[in-house]
Amino acid sequence: MKARVTVLADDAARQPQKTELKRYSPAEQVVARAELAGPERRLPSRHAGIDVHLDGSSEPYVGRVRRRQLEPQAGDDVFSAIRKVLEPV
Repeated sequence: MKARVTVLADDAARQPQKTELKRYSPAEQVVARAELAGPERRLPSRHAGIDVHLDGSSEPYVGRVRRRQLEPQAGDDVFSAIRKVLEPV
């Protein structure tokens, strides 16, 4: 996941898209989403992922329907923020 998200973030240097009502900045547009779910194969109990934006930034989150953005702590990256949430205590 880390290798794929890193490649997507590096390739995400695109121009803002326009709609009839609003212009979205690259930071507001999601170009890719990497998700993890499990450990159950059917109806997984845990969900987490990373949204890669057009400006190359990434945001980690947990949850599926009700997503909660994670704030990486000082010295952490988006991958370690997800790892800390998903690792058993």
